[in-house]
Amino acid sequence: MFDIDFDRDIRWRFDCDYEYDYGAVGFRGRWAQGVAEAAAMHGPRLATLLGRELSAYCVGWQIGVDRGFPDSPVLLEFGGEQAEFMWSHFSCLSVTWNTVDPAVPPRHGFFRWIRDRCEPLDDLRGQYLWAVDLLEHPVPGHVAGVGLAFGRTYLAITDQGEGNRLEFGPPASRYRQHRIASMRPTAERVGR
Repeated sequence: MFDIDFDRDIRWRFDCDYEYDYGAVGFRGRWAQGVAEAAAMHGPRLATLLGRELSAYCVGWQIGVDRGFPDSPVLLEFGGEQAEFMWSHFSCLSVTWNTVDPAVPPRHGFFRWIRDRCEPLDDLRGQYLWAVDLLEHPVPGHVAGVGLAFGRTYLAITDQGEGNRLEFGPPASRYRQHRIASMRPTAERVGR
C-alpha cells in the first residue's frame, strides 16, 4: 500500500520561468501559475484596462492550415496599451505589455500575424471592458483562463495545454470565476 501526500509528494507546479519567445519577436514571458499568483502578478495591471475600448487585436495565424495558431500570444490593444496573453504548460499564464510588434514577422515559419481580421473578435472591437476575471480550472487553485467582460459579450482566453484558446459567450460552467476588477457601465457606453 502506498501512502501519498499530494501536497508533499506530488508537485502540480511546472517550471514556468523559462525563456522561450514562441517565435514572437520581443516576447518575454512573465509567468504565473495558480489563481493567487496570477491575481497578484497580473491583476493590478489588468484592472487599469477597465472602461477602455478594445481598439485592435492581433492573433497568430497558422500558415498552410488557415486557422489560429494557439502557440502564439494573443494581442489585445486598448487605446495604445497592448496586453499580450500566453499559456504554457499546465496553468502557466503570462500577461505582458507592449513587447511584441506584430509588424515584425515571427522568427519561424509556423505562423504569421493577422490584425483585425478574425471573427468573432471583430465584434469586440469598439466595445469597452467592464470586468476582468481569472477562471479557475476544475483542478482547484489552477488558473485556466482570463475572462474579459465587454459591453455585449464575454471573451475567455483559456489554457488549451501549451497554448491559447479563445472562447466567446458566458464562461463555461466548468470554470470557477474569480473577479479581479469590475466597474459599472456608463450610460453613454452601454451597448457599444
